[in-house]
Amino acid sequence: MKTIEIQGRRTIADTLVDEEVHYVVEKGGTLGLFFDPTVVPSERRQRIIELRGRGARAEIVGAWHGHGTESLALHLDIDHAAPETWSRTDMRAVLSDEARLIFTGMLHIRPGAIKSDTFLRQDSLLLSPRARADATPSLEIEADDVKAGHAATAKPIDREQLFYLLTRGIPRIAATDLLIDAFIGAVRARKVGIG
Repeated sequence: MKTIEIQGRRTIADTLVDEEVHYVVEKGGTLGLFFDPTVVPSERRQRIIELRGRGARAEIVGAWHGHGTESLALHLDIDHAAPETWSRTDMRAVLSDEARLIFTGMLHIRPGAIKSDTFLRQDSLLLSPRARADATPSLEIEADDVKAGHAATAKPIDREQLFYLLTRGIPRIAATDLLIDAFIGAVRARKVGIG
């Protein structure tokens, strides 16, 4: 497993080439991590983000547009191992045709990691009835006085939003593209500010 230690402030673009990567954020360090797979890996990918030092921070965002029969399997483990650590994770996928996403995310707050604050979100937009998203966010909390939460959604394009754009004279394909861009663009725009 490849290990990357973070001291100070660092932003990393991870294209998921490596099978397993362990990011270690030391005291007062800040990691900005953006997942943007250019080639879909054939094997499951695992990323461990360990907030090892007091006050360590991580913002993790990711975007993927799956086509055809592509399949992406990603496991994220965000480990709050010290007090006053903070993390936010926002992963988005747009799935066309028979594309599939398998996402598992574990938020772990260890004993003694008081005043930690973490949230993990994974949202998928399904453009086909054959596209599939399986998201399993989890919490393991072993300390008091913490904030932790998670959420996951998988849904088709909102019909009311599409109808609104159509009634404004925007053709269906262009309207669909606008809604996809807005969905995935919310995460891609944050890429600039992470870290």
